[in-house]
Amino acid sequence: MWTSESSDFTPWLAANLNYLSAQIGLDLELVATEVAVGPFRVDVVAQIAGTDDLVVIENQFGPTDHDHLGKLLTYAAGQEAAYAVWIAERFRPEHRSAIEWVNHNSVEGVGFFGLRIEALQIDTSPVAVQLTTVVEPDQWAKQVTQATSTVSARGQLYAAFWEPLIERLQTTYPGWSNKSVPPKDSWMPMPSGKTYPFYSIAFTGDRKLRIELYVDGPNEQAQQHLWEQLASVREQINATLPGLDWDAIPNKRASRISLYAPFDDASVDNEDQWDTHRDWIVTNLGAFRDAFQPHIDQLTPYVPPVPAGDPAG
Repeated sequence: MWTSESSDFTPWLAANLNYLSAQIGLDLELVATEVAVGPFRVDVVAQIAGTDDLVVIENQFGPTDHDHLGKLLTYAAGQEAAYAVWIAERFRPEHRSAIEWVNHNSVEGVGFFGLRIEALQIDTSPVAVQLTTVVEPDQWAKQVTQATSTVSARGQLYAAFWEPLIERLQTTYPGWSNKSVPPKDSWMPMPSGKTYPFYSIAFTGDRKLRIELYVDGPNEQAQQHLWEQLASVREQINATLPGLDWDAIPNKRASRISLYAPFDDASVDNEDQWDTHRDWIVTNLGAFRDAFQPHIDQLTPYVPPVPAGDPAG
């Protein structure tokens, strides 16, 4: 199915990151392919939607070897990645043990995945791609909502709220998010199909609950470029979904467009209200996404101006 790893498989994976996202439970957005790390090149660099966390992906035809293990570690360090993914046809026991050892000794939020890739065909049937997880970070194998010495009581409370909500959202809006591990923060990002902006659900410091489009970017200029494009269709969006709060935050990296829940005291502390809060989120998140997604799909990225006198200009 793929004659060349670099010319065939890597471009296919970059165009079909949803396969990998679904398998490892992370919402991945493509950043670039063949990214330089010193004299080497990372096959694929992705970003976890709604975060600044990078994921490096190393592909390999045939069984795993020491060379690619070294490259994976080098790429993860060079990109300061949160996660590293090694995809191969077969994992040698010693390489599987090496990745398991790294995971066991890593801090939470940093981990390595090993996945076996297969292309399956029966007679002349269409080829089916199958990814099988061979190794995963330790936290994937644990009950993430259990109390641990490294997670605050409030973090455990947030995780306990988000976990059933993730299950409901995946049932109500199948194919939207591949998230499998609930965050231990007051907010939970949801993918938009682009690195920026992204959707989010958040409890605020003044005890409110909101669904928002978080208009972020790698810098203030990029964020302002996205904001101006959305503001140009503000009336059209407001007509589709009334009651939005447009909060352009000056001199900040990010701004937001929010829909607030009609609750006087929305806090994760109010466990008896969790079902009501989740119901409101599930009911309104789809309409929120429908109002914004057609415009998000049309957004263009920020292109820095070429300095005067630059030959490239």
